[in-house]
Amino acid sequence: MQAFELNEKWNSLYVGKAIKILRIDSICRPDLFIGVDSEGQRCLTLKVSDIPDIYCEKSELSNLSIEYFAQDKRIVIRVLNEYFWDLFNDFIISIYNKIYDIVNVDEAVSEFLKTFNRWGDFFDDKKGTKLSEETIIGLFGELYLINYLLNQKDPHFSISEIENSWVGPYDKGHDFEFPNIEYEVKTKSSRNLDVNIASEYQLQEELGKDLQLVVIDLDKDYIEGISIKKIIMLIKDKLLEVGGDFLFIIDGLKQKNINFNDLEEYDNFRYKAEKIIFYDCLADGFPRLFRESLSPYIRKVRYQIRVSKLAEFIKLEKDL
Repeated sequence: MQAFELNEKWNSLYVGKAIKILRIDSICRPDLFIGVDSEGQRCLTLKVSDIPDIYCEKSELSNLSIEYFAQDKRIVIRVLNEYFWDLFNDFIISIYNKIYDIVNVDEAVSEFLKTFNRWGDFFDDKKGTKLSEETIIGLFGELYLINYLLNQKDPHFSISEIENSWVGPYDKGHDFEFPNIEYEVKTKSSRNLDVNIASEYQLQEELGKDLQLVVIDLDKDYIEGISIKKIIMLIKDKLLEVGGDFLFIIDGLKQKNINFNDLEEYDNFRYKAEKIIFYDCLADGFPRLFRESLSPYIRKVRYQIRVSKLAEFIKLEKDL
């Protein structure tokens, strides 16, 4: 299911005295429909065989609502602001990808409602706390690595592994945790020689896993650079193309207190990625500090690594 297919279906609907609905396609096993109501609001509906276990009478966010109609045995989600129509398409595709092959109705309803709950806050037009440019640059680097991994011709990781790997927004040990390797991402200006290491634990490997330091050189470039919203849209388009789930990006952004409307506030921060380098942190001689090697009287360590001196530890270097 692609966004352009949905737009063609929306165009085939018209406003009348009652809700006009259209089955989303012939492949989806649950009875999933899109519709336009008498007020012109776009809807997504799911036909159920009985009252769902999680009964929802009516719930409304600032731009999205959900209601259960017992008489019709149908759950209806409405988008209340046309500004969010494109996002609503993405939301529908996410639900479709979750439930299209589910035969059990109760299981489909459960996924339908869970997806609504996870997406709901992204339709909120409340403004979060404005993030510093330093935070935006760090987030941009992590998102850039996701986009890089998704677009490899010979991928090392599956789509689901990439979706489950991003833990940077949750303040885990490293930014990306794969089954056999972890990545710590550092983003810097191409003019800077050093990267900052926030603690003695940041380059400590997880037992049984490889660890690589990923350094991304960025230059601020308002003409040729891209914004954080653009990199998110590139990721979204790729995920939808390959049947992935965009929810992990939404959840990560929520952890950073960013909602959909917030993204445009950072359009003046545009960056052009120049180079990405992967360093083997477990190689003999790689410069890093360990908690066990420090005096017990030292409580916290911050330090810098001069990456220009790390040529012997490079696993992969690529100009972008």
